[in-house]
Amino acid sequence: MSNETIQTLAEDGSFGDQVTKLWSSTFNFDIEGAVEYRKNIGDENVLMLKAGDGSLAASLAMAPGGQFHGGRSLSMGGIAVVSVKPEFRGDGSGTRLMKAAVNWMHQRGLALSCLYPAVWSVYRRAGYELAGYTYKTMIQLQKLAVRAEGMTIREAITEDHEVIQQLYLDRATTQPGFIDRSEWYWKRIWRHKMSDSIGYVAEHEGRVEGYIIHAPTGRSKPSARTNLLVLDMMASTGRAAEAIMQYLGGWGTVFKEAVAYQEWSDLIPASTCRMHIRSIDEEWMLRIIDATAALEQRGYPESIQGSVEVKLSDDVIEQNNKVMTLEFKNGRCSVTPGGEGRLGLDARTLAPLFSGFQSASDLTRLGRITGGTPEALQLLDAAFAGRTPTMNDSF
Repeated sequence: MSNETIQTLAEDGSFGDQVTKLWSSTFNFDIEGAVEYRKNIGDENVLMLKAGDGSLAASLAMAPGGQFHGGRSLSMGGIAVVSVKPEFRGDGSGTRLMKAAVNWMHQRGLALSCLYPAVWSVYRRAGYELAGYTYKTMIQLQKLAVRAEGMTIREAITEDHEVIQQLYLDRATTQPGFIDRSEWYWKRIWRHKMSDSIGYVAEHEGRVEGYIIHAPTGRSKPSARTNLLVLDMMASTGRAAEAIMQYLGGWGTVFKEAVAYQEWSDLIPASTCRMHIRSIDEEWMLRIIDATAALEQRGYPESIQGSVEVKLSDDVIEQNNKVMTLEFKNGRCSVTPGGEGRLGLDARTLAPLFSGFQSASDLTRLGRITGGTPEALQLLDAAFAGRTPTMNDSF
């Protein structure tokens, strides 16, 4: 639309109250929570679309951090609280804001962007595509009867935070899609809905081998049988996993189940495998912001050797339109301009290939990749293969 402007909230702080009010009314949370969210994320990470008359039309926030792919962390902007004022809904304001946002992130040097979509079509127009899942794990606390021998379970203290973050990082590097958490993410875990979270660590002979962080357990109605909300948990050993299950089992007299919006089935001891239920909770979408940076920063299997010439098209980020040669060697990919570019794909198609959510062969069968030889598809299949991409953190 003519005369629309894009600004960060840091560039015009006078709109702060309007932005937090819009978030609160759109997502039905209290204004105090919206104000705290804005404070934590920073006005420099809040983007606004202003109408021609200077009024607020839409806004969003970008959570700074990284995301792991192929064992390496890539810079990633997590898009959240995308909000359009009612009088501007249906006129394309949301799409225009998102297209501006991806170019804004490109200017800031980010490689990727992720989001949880409410409406897929809006984000697909901005170049996002489904690229992974978030899981929900339900653990039946009253059936847990686990005893961890030789383990100590104690409340976490500030001095434990560094080792807790390292335990998470050790696991995150092995799982495509996990977030490389900035300080902002850890603040959200340790402070849930304006209340301090509860953390415990599992240690063996003074060495911390696992942890669990969950939401406060106080309730306005003591008789209410709500679930225990697990915000994060990790174990580096089987005995630490058993200790965490032992801790959770102790809550069985208060709560029927614990719920974790995470995929932790590989960390739950075999002895409790029939006491938890895993399901897909949400899908998340990925956007390749800087194709060259993303491809070169990602990790790949060391055994993959070869090259493929690709023509990439992107109708939102002009800099991604290119013909390039990808050469895979020693676990890395080098991108050089040029080549015949017989294998063609767009930015949306690159996203699920990049995360390992869909193979090049499958995308070819769906008509999303064209012109690829059997050898080129086989190379791309092997280069991007891996575990199902999973993301646990929200924005």
